[in-house]
Amino acid sequence: MMQKIPIKSGFIWLNDIQYEIKFFQIKKLTGQISYSLEVSFDPSDKIILDDDDFSRLEKNAYLVLPIAYQSRVLGKINAGYTAQGVNTLPHTP
Repeated sequence: MMQKIPIKSGFIWLNDIQYEIKFFQIKKLTGQISYSLEVSFDPSDKIILDDDDFSRLEKNAYLVLPIAYQSRVLGKINAGYTAQGVNTLPHTP
């Protein structure tokens, strides 16, 4: 069984909202160590990133999370238009 150990937490600001980032060390059965982070944009929307190198994971968090957040914002906007019967994609015959 793998062991998930909390090692650090921090925050990231996205669109004037502060989100907590939780970092974990993962000890695998084989003895290998990897790292992961979790951030929840809302109770039903959690992002998990993994890497074998902690400093690379931490750096990538600040590159990937803003993009992931914006894609979700755009997805919700698009879902709202689609739910109202408005097709937001160009029509191709």
